[in-house]
Amino acid sequence: MYTQATSDNQEYFVALFDLTNFGSFYRSNSPNKVLEVIQEFGEISIKSVEKFGGRIIKFSNDSGVAVFPSDQVDQGVRSMIHLKKEIDQWAQSRVPGSKLAMNGHVGEAAIGVLKNNSLEIVGEAVSMVYSMGKKQFVISPQTFRKLTPETRKEFHKFTPPIVYRLS
Repeated sequence: MYTQATSDNQEYFVALFDLTNFGSFYRSNSPNKVLEVIQEFGEISIKSVEKFGGRIIKFSNDSGVAVFPSDQVDQGVRSMIHLKKEIDQWAQSRVPGSKLAMNGHVGEAAIGVLKNNSLEIVGEAVSMVYSMGKKQFVISPQTFRKLTPETRKEFHKFTPPIVYRLS
């Protein structure tokens, strides 16, 4: 499921997660210390995501992309809630001032293996999670509609104010 690129897109729950305020930690610590913290972050993230039936597609320093099959959206969101609790607690001592932010969306994507044997994911769902902003914990309306009533209670609707832009 995760190792072959297919000609047909499939629907997935895609989660982009990262540590907020990581830049100051990165600049004020040695590369060895930063690497050690990133390795811990990766280990915690992988365990949490796999526990709920998902897969980490890739990491980039303090961020990662996780994917869950479209019939496991609720588990995917619960995984991210669980991961946030774990990372926020861990970060208090390891990366003070950081918290886990996450953007989640259900949509089409294709997953495949690159020449260096790393996984890659592309598609509408990926574009959407990258365009949702940072420093928050948000899910798209498409994701919200696929959640159980119990998981929906964890979220509240946020409607940004109307703004006017110079033409």
